Amino acid sequence: GDFPLMSQKHKRVLSAIFQEPVSSNIHWREIESLLHYLGVVVQSGHGGRVHVVLNGTEGTLHRPIIVACVQDMKYVSYANTFLRLA
Repeated sequence: GDFPLMSQKHKRVLSAIFQEPVSSNIHWREIESLLHYLGVVVQSGHGGRVHVVLNGTEGTLHRPIIVACVQDMKYVSYANTFLRLA
């Protein structure tokens, strides 16, 4: 979809999610905020799992244990893959 009023912060996070190589300089709360902005239904599950739904596409993301900053790039990759499929 088109999001003409997307904040610069959301644009930066979206760009970082799709950056190659994958960026590890993204805070999990920024990813979650972007997902909400994009209309993703986000439900917390057990063990750090996050169930996400967008445009009929369902997926499971894994919230990092240390939620301040996403040090392990696989968490960003999960968000990247889900957004590409949705």
